[in-house]
Amino acid sequence: HQWGGTVGGPILRDKLFFFFGFDKLTSTGLSTGYFTTPTADERKGIFAGLPTIYDPSTTTTVTDPVTGKTTVERTAFKDNTIPQGDLNAQALKIQSFLPAPNLPGIANNYYYSVNNYTNIYYYNGKLDYNLNDKHHLNGSIAYGTSNYPTITATAPIGEYTEFGTDNATQVSDTWTISPAKVNEARFAMIRFVGNWIGGDFGKGYPQQIGIPNPLSDVFPGISTAGAI
Repeated sequence: HQWGGTVGGPILRDKLFFFFGFDKLTSTGLSTGYFTTPTADERKGIFAGLPTIYDPSTTTTVTDPVTGKTTVERTAFKDNTIPQGDLNAQALKIQSFLPAPNLPGIANNYYYSVNNYTNIYYYNGKLDYNLNDKHHLNGSIAYGTSNYPTITATAPIGEYTEFGTDNATQVSDTWTISPAKVNEARFAMIRFVGNWIGGDFGKGYPQQIGIPNPLSDVFPGISTAGAI
């Protein structure tokens, strides 16, 4: 939905005039997509049928006495299953915040549909002043605010909302030097300020997970790369 209005007119006859405008944009909708989340077996450390997982605690370095080549060896977990005693308590707590699959498979196995919204406001004001028959002064300001979230499948975890303001201000003098020559002097400034607030900020997730001495009160960021 978008609506607004304008109003303007004289303040001093043939001298001073004003203009004001307002505009609001509000939109709502659905953000949809797919997300990969651990299966019930994976949450228990069972990775049967998947690439072999090796126990990092069994890592050894072996050097060939003839070639001098060094290799790293590890022992595979039996039945490709990590023993319950080896599962990290914080990792188990983290995965409890992830949604259960609602689709088959181990990848893109969670379909989500989340409501989203956008609120944007714009205000415009202008003054025009006829100083004399040679100089026309005007000043204007445009101010806007925006508020909209970035949606994730695990909202509020990983979600952030942008709160932004933008300001465009200008003052100008139009000088009619002669019927064939006009000069305009203008000063303008544009400024944008944005704050991005995480949906998981200030909700005590580090304490719930059991992370000691957290640097920030947000859900920890996690990424996996390379071979297991």
